[in-house]
Amino acid sequence: AGDASGWVAKIVISVVALMMLAAVSGILAALITNPIAGMIICAFVLPLIAIFVALKWLPKYLLGDVVADLQTPVVAPGQHVKATLSFEPRRDVPLNGIWAEINGTEVCVSGSGSNRKTHRKCFYSKRHDLSHSSKIQAGQPQSFQLDWQLPDDVPYSFDLADNDLNWTVDLRVDIPRWPDWKQTLKINVFPDPTAAAESDSEHDHSGSTVTPTLADEQ
Repeated sequence: AGDASGWVAKIVISVVALMMLAAVSGILAALITNPIAGMIICAFVLPLIAIFVALKWLPKYLLGDVVADLQTPVVAPGQHVKATLSFEPRRDVPLNGIWAEINGTEVCVSGSGSNRKTHRKCFYSKRHDLSHSSKIQAGQPQSFQLDWQLPDDVPYSFDLADNDLNWTVDLRVDIPRWPDWKQTLKINVFPDPTAAAESDSEHDHSGSTVTPTLADEQ
């Protein structure tokens, strides 16, 4: 699942880059053929491109490449969700804080066609602070650990056509007066196979019977 999501992210980034390149090419062509129409297009398209660039690249300008690693993509109720967040800042960076949120969300789709609606409800949300307000020096590697135990009674993940139950780890680096760095990691909450195997083994032993022999009776 982690490898698949990584490839999906690369494909999405490539598609967005191609769309931005096509938009810029269209703007240049419009400016050449029809300057007024080109200026109108610029008024709508350029702000969207600027917002995308600001949200995506400005945090990396300060923080460098941020690596988020999820050690437990599959976890059972009662087990620990573990992840690491590391980076080496390129500039001195003041931070309001770094945190991770464990979120469980139910997604239901009703209706069809133009009446199709998506309903979302967050039934579980816990925030874990990885770092409080501080100032990080440029060139000093930083590493932060998430270790959070899920309750024993949380529901399992599932993915159906119109009903999903999703679990995510939402990471955030809060930078004052600057776009924040954010990333969402998906986790799957499934039954513990080792516990199920132990339960089956205990059931087999408890259900076995011993037939007494003649020597036992004597």
